[in-house]
Amino acid sequence: VVITAPLPYASLAVMAIVTIGDVVGEIAQERVGSFGRVYVVDRAGNIVFHEYEGIVSGPVAVARPFMSVEGGAGTYRNEAGTDVTGVAIFASGIGWTVVAEDPLSEAWARKYQAIRLAVFLMVIGFALFMLLAWSTRKIMGIAERERLLSAAKSEYVSLLAHQLRTPLAGTKWNLKTLADGDWGPLNAKQKKFLERSYETNEQMIALVRDLLDITRIEEGRYGFELKKADLGTFLGKTVDDFRQQAKAAGIALVLKKPRGRLRVPSVALDAEKMAMAVGNLIDNAIRYNRPKGSVEVGYAREGSGVAIIVADTGVGIPKAQVGQLFQKFFRGENVVKMQVQGFGLGLFIVKNIVERHGGAIAVQSKESEGTTFTITLPAR
Repeated sequence: VVITAPLPYASLAVMAIVTIGDVVGEIAQERVGSFGRVYVVDRAGNIVFHEYEGIVSGPVAVARPFMSVEGGAGTYRNEAGTDVTGVAIFASGIGWTVVAEDPLSEAWARKYQAIRLAVFLMVIGFALFMLLAWSTRKIMGIAERERLLSAAKSEYVSLLAHQLRTPLAGTKWNLKTLADGDWGPLNAKQKKFLERSYETNEQMIALVRDLLDITRIEEGRYGFELKKADLGTFLGKTVDDFRQQAKAAGIALVLKKPRGRLRVPSVALDAEKMAMAVGNLIDNAIRYNRPKGSVEVGYAREGSGVAIIVADTGVGIPKAQVGQLFQKFFRGENVVKMQVQGFGLGLFIVKNIVERHGGAIAVQSKESEGTTFTITLPAR
């Protein structure tokens, strides 16, 4: 066989002469698996060259029907008496057929190995599926128990708060009438004692009110009625409600109006609920401030919405605890040390009120320097 290969970019060619013996000799050395072989069959059906050459007599390969012009595959017993599976490919240029045969024992061993692997993977997959189903069922059971416990807890807290509200209200008015001298004049020491009792009772009433608000929020019964409102007017009234408290604490309380000609759009508010939210932030800013500190309440346009900013020069929040700030009953370590009255419920309520308005609340704080809360609300 003469093979000619032209050289690119030159008018030269390389010619090589290969004998048939070289070709079939190389083929006879090829192996399929451990014991399989490759051999060549000529036009007459004779095996041209292979390791069992001495055994072959005549065109024995003709009896293997899959060795057709189209090629194919089949199972037969070869010249060495081994059951094999063979694949034949017809070489049309010379009219010969190249056959690769593999002992059935090896072929089936690989099939069984593949089957065992498939069965193993199926078993593992089934086990994982069962584990996932069991885990899902268990998690759903835990979630359902948590839901029932949460509902029971909310119901208990609501019942307890309602039961406490009436006697606390009665105690409040009794203390008030005593402090006002309706039952006779009091000396300075008695009056001071009654005023402290009155303040403590007010704190308990505030706690009961917060607990009732939280149970309504968790049960979805905290109703909202949104109406168009001018933010400047709304914040002006809210800030005015805290001026006396700020003055008594020696804190400068300022309402900062937006600069420039850019109009701040109207917003849709439940005025009572939002006043509670903003008022809670102002109250905290006054109570947790430094002596002669300041609280600044501002508002401005924020993208397509508006922003309400409450900034103070107070004690700040430890960096590691900022993420816990809006959880129920959470109070910062530095705040607890100040021995300022509080129950850690206000900011949880604030966050829920803001989110029910379609807004969000963010906080920036640095310990010993101050805190800034920013409420963003969509424009009406």
